[in-house]
Amino acid sequence: MVWYEFIFIGLLFCFGLFVVNQHLSKTLEHLTESFKQPQGEMGIDLSAIKEEMLDMVHDTIQNLQPPNAMDHIMGAVAQFLQVKMMRSLNLEGGVLPEVVEDVISQGLNDTA
Repeated sequence: MVWYEFIFIGLLFCFGLFVVNQHLSKTLEHLTESFKQPQGEMGIDLSAIKEEMLDMVHDTIQNLQPPNAMDHIMGAVAQFLQVKMMRSLNLEGGVLPEVVEDVISQGLNDTA
């Protein structure tokens, strides 16, 4: 290859980079415009969403009530049913301590 062929290839390469750069800059410009808050019917109004969320939280807080007698009775019934289930599954009496003791004894045997 002759020296002017290298220059020609270099110029073609630079022109290609220029074209790609122009295309990418237009694409990025288009993307940044699309990320800006649009004006119109299709736009997302964040302040309206924020107000709706705050209204929903305020409504929820206003509707909160302290527990009444029925809530306490249902809590006691739930506790009774849990104890009954634990007895029927033979989980009463601390299965967890037995498992922990087995793990500890296996760990001590492995290190010895």
